[in-house]
Amino acid sequence: MKAPAHLRPLPFRHFRTDRGSALLVALGTIVVLSLVAANVLRVTTQRQRATFQETSWGESLAAAEAGADLAIASLRAGSWTGWTGPDANGVRTLQTPVLSHDGEGNTSFYAIVKADSPAALNTSDGAFYRLRSTGTALLSGGRGTVGPDKLNNSLWRVSLKKNRDTGATVTGAGLVSRTLEVIAKPSSLFPRAITLSNTITNNSNAVILDSYDSGDTAKSTNGVYDLAKRQSNAKIGTLDGTGSDLNGMQVYGDLMYSGPAVLDTQGVTGQITTPFVETLPPVAAPSWTTVNGSYGTVSAPLNLASGPPGSPKRYKMSNISMAAGAITALAPAIGQPGEIEIWVTGRFKISNTGQFISQAGVKVKIYVEGDIETTGTGLVNAGKKAADFTLLGVTPTDGSTRLVKVNGSADIIASIYAPSYDIKLGGNGDFAGAFVGKTMDIGGSNAMLHYDEALSRTGGGTQYTVASWTEDVR
Repeated sequence: MKAPAHLRPLPFRHFRTDRGSALLVALGTIVVLSLVAANVLRVTTQRQRATFQETSWGESLAAAEAGADLAIASLRAGSWTGWTGPDANGVRTLQTPVLSHDGEGNTSFYAIVKADSPAALNTSDGAFYRLRSTGTALLSGGRGTVGPDKLNNSLWRVSLKKNRDTGATVTGAGLVSRTLEVIAKPSSLFPRAITLSNTITNNSNAVILDSYDSGDTAKSTNGVYDLAKRQSNAKIGTLDGTGSDLNGMQVYGDLMYSGPAVLDTQGVTGQITTPFVETLPPVAAPSWTTVNGSYGTVSAPLNLASGPPGSPKRYKMSNISMAAGAITALAPAIGQPGEIEIWVTGRFKISNTGQFISQAGVKVKIYVEGDIETTGTGLVNAGKKAADFTLLGVTPTDGSTRLVKVNGSADIIASIYAPSYDIKLGGNGDFAGAFVGKTMDIGGSNAMLHYDEALSRTGGGTQYTVASWTEDVR
């Protein structure tokens, strides 16, 4: 008889211990894979963040370049609209709006530009400007960390807590900034021998136009034109060739024109090209509030003292009408440089035995609102550098045309910038320098015209070009 089921002994069962080991292995594997995945995710995230930061670094340079371009545009326009200042140190500031674009990573950037013209950068050629443009690109995502490469982090100048440039607390994910320093210099008023807005005509087949360089001993002798060192860089440019005729004039250089073709150009040794595009900025009358001397019509001998370089002495006259004697621009001392600026509100005329003499070392700049006329040995530039004697024809506010008339058989070394003036040359003398005018008529002259290439390296213009462009990596 069997015992009841609940009183029967349980059968012996064998428990397998390898099942627990498998579970432990599985758990260990999961942990290891999780750690690997976490590390991969961390590295991937860092690499992604580094990629975004590198992109922002590149965009911050684009923002800095855009800021520098805006500053150059303001200089060329002569307008500081939208800028603040100048402050007590003469610094103007422009902050661009925050600009946005689509895409992954950074989508916003801006620039802060500072512009000044320290006294150390001012020369007789004009005021140089220092432009510092800082471009900033915002980082994307939440506040994070920099990438794993320390050298890249140092290069990119990532700011997560404080702005490296201003010290201000950074909000959001952070930013990247880059700074450019640009030195802008005034462009040359005389990049070529003759620049006109309209017609050039020549009534003599004996006229010769060539070039030399007063700043190069291989292209001049003691800074003076030497036929044995003649150069072929005497360019002519006219914005409207209508009615122009060179009459076979020997031109050692190029001819550039717009509009109808210039006639009788067989004497041009260089290239003839079209169209010719150039901007001839007008000449504004000075706005001096103080002068070192004020005169009416000057017709008797007069000595004018000069100031040191960068600080010219200034004189104002109603007319210059010298038929005898001389106006003399005096050097501070023998061999010492000086500067003089003269504002003539009426006519400038040197005739008969009259002269305007500039002593060696003195730079003379004369603004004339009326006609300009000189004959014989009327202009004497003892320093023999065309850049040292400049006549500026002020642009009439009523749109009328003025006249520059140069006659005589003497040598004249000067530069004439008068974009609203008709220029007439006569006589058989040598003219060394450059012309800018409305029209030019070389009438019955056997003159020699020599372009001083050194003028292309001097400033004085209202247009600005870049002298240096560097990145500040401090």
